[in-house]
Amino acid sequence: MITTAGSIAGVDVGGTFTDLVLFDPDNGTLHITKVPSTPTDQSQGVVSGLARVLPDLTKLTRLDHGTTVSTNALLEGTGATVAMITTDGFRDVLEIGRTRRMLPSVYDPTFVRPAPLVPRPLRFEISERIDKDGSILIPLDSTAIKKLAPLLDQHGIEAVAVCFLHSYAHPSHEQSAVDILRHSAANIAITASHQVVPEFREYERFSTTVANAYVRPLMSGYLSALEASLATLGFECPVLLMTSGGGLTTVQTARANPIRLMESGTAGGAILAGRIALECGLDKVISYDM
Repeated sequence: MITTAGSIAGVDVGGTFTDLVLFDPDNGTLHITKVPSTPTDQSQGVVSGLARVLPDLTKLTRLDHGTTVSTNALLEGTGATVAMITTDGFRDVLEIGRTRRMLPSVYDPTFVRPAPLVPRPLRFEISERIDKDGSILIPLDSTAIKKLAPLLDQHGIEAVAVCFLHSYAHPSHEQSAVDILRHSAANIAITASHQVVPEFREYERFSTTVANAYVRPLMSGYLSALEASLATLGFECPVLLMTSGGGLTTVQTARANPIRLMESGTAGGAILAGRIALECGLDKVISYDM
């Protein structure tokens, strides 16, 4: 067990086990442990694992965290009840998609497209339209957005995805809609597409924004529980979360855009394999991660 000051910890939460590594930069030593994951509150598995490798968490200088909370929620269908607010005439973008099939279903006559994360009755159309050059063709119907609050409450909505046309370049209508919703539906997590994926092509932007809204309440709850549990043990150093691009981000960013953490474990495994191959002088490597 390592008790030196200035240690750096890495933790990865999986569906079955939570793995932890403690690194002492002063002497280059590693301490590794594995504890059962705690699905009902994964923060408890993280805390118990950290206590094994370093009982005094005040001696940590950094905690890097990889988690499958958002990935599992999407795969298992355990995310929030989501509504979508979009430009009039575009609520079926989620189902139309790119109209393409991918292997192995290209020639399957029994193929059924997976149901979208937001059912059609929970996709609300709003009168508004901004052109690609930023000119306002149809002003935002603010009154209609205010009237949505009772409907959202009636359907037990936990999160809302706001997805307007051309907001990737001209987000003023989305920003106004978010401001209105924050006042009229204060207890609902709101995700705007221009903040998640500020890129053109409606299907990619809309579907990613909806997925972000779907996992956001769960991820936010997990991070809050983790911070509270760590705080009781005197933990004060930064927590950085691994992203799907293999980088690290802050808790604040992870709360707002948990979609960026999707499949982060896979990205981490690929980066590690590349680093090991480099250190071993190998230029042809296949890595396997299960």
